[in-house]
Amino acid sequence: MTECRCDRFEHPSKLCIPTGLSNIPRQIAGFPEFRRAMLAAIRRFSALHNWRARGDDDFGIMLLEMWAYVADVQSFYDEVLAHEAYLRTARQRSSLRKLVGLLGYVPRPAISSTVELAIFAEGRRPLTIPRGTAFRSGAFGEEAPQVFELKADTWVHPLANQWQIAARRSDTIGTDPGSSHFSHLLLETSGTSIKKGDVVLVRCRNNQIACQVRTAGLITEIEGRDGSSYKRLTFDAPIILPWDVPVAEIELTSPTQSGGLWTLKLRPDEPAINGLPTKGNWTDDVPTLQLKEEEKNMKRYFPNQQKKPSLL
Repeated sequence: MTECRCDRFEHPSKLCIPTGLSNIPRQIAGFPEFRRAMLAAIRRFSALHNWRARGDDDFGIMLLEMWAYVADVQSFYDEVLAHEAYLRTARQRSSLRKLVGLLGYVPRPAISSTVELAIFAEGRRPLTIPRGTAFRSGAFGEEAPQVFELKADTWVHPLANQWQIAARRSDTIGTDPGSSHFSHLLLETSGTSIKKGDVVLVRCRNNQIACQVRTAGLITEIEGRDGSSYKRLTFDAPIILPWDVPVAEIELTSPTQSGGLWTLKLRPDEPAINGLPTKGNWTDDVPTLQLKEEEKNMKRYFPNQQKKPSLL
């Protein structure tokens, strides 16, 4: 006949406690297990062979159950004390202080919490709230209401109950670190005279290599994210600049005057220094006769002047 696994009873059971647990299964047994183990041990004592231990009014059963209760309590506190021996499982603050004290660590003392309050005042005159004024919060989560006190006298003005927060302007030309091509720029409406079709020079104050020439395209007035009005200036080709270039360093200039070129032609046998003739004879663009007449006038008014006049 094969023994049934249900009839097997092992007491106490073997403990298996792996590492890294937040709860240590240290209690070896409870009241039912201790009671069953003591009843099973009766057969090993010859003096108790005639004791059947089955009646509810049996005095011996009462004593046996009392011992099972004591063993249950002892096993429970054995697990509780085991928890206090490790940092991960310790539940008493005193146990934590003793454990870290072995390493020379001194915990920081408790610090009171702080909170920022928004106070609204009525009327037209400023109000001074004295130091020590208490404010009671509402309950939050499982925490009870808390009382906070002012650390110093606080000045409150009714006209400052509400403020309109302006949107923050970006300090750089771009906001995305991966951007480097910009097809348009936003200009302030005042002091902007660039028109469509103007040639525009875009340059950075601290980076002259980044100078670029573009043609102004469509110019429209838009409202920015901060609520201000701007002129949106587009270009015929994107501007290539690093995204983190400060806006204050970008300059746009456009020409306001124009001029033609004046070319001077030398004779084939005439040497030149820095593009200017060394003698007073000019070719078809400036007749030699005109130069000689001006030399006569110079000698008339400046007889001691020996240097030839410059026509440039």
